[in-house]
Amino acid sequence: MTIRTVGAVAATGLVSVVLLKLLAAVAAPLLGMFVSFLALAFKVGLALGVCYFLYRMFRRRQDEMAA
Repeated sequence: MTIRTVGAVAATGLVSVVLLKLLAAVAAPLLGMFVSFLALAFKVGLALGVCYFLYRMFRRRQDEMAA
């Protein structure tokens, strides 16, 4: 191996480490936002599911009382 080859490998490694750090700095907040949006959607869906369940439960009781 020549010095030129070692220098090229070192430069490639340095550039890849810098790019990996930049990618991690951008990807981590985006991943956090995605997870928080999923959690919000789950909470909204859960609240709607509970409201629908309560609506159906009380609606049946009113139908039974009317019959």
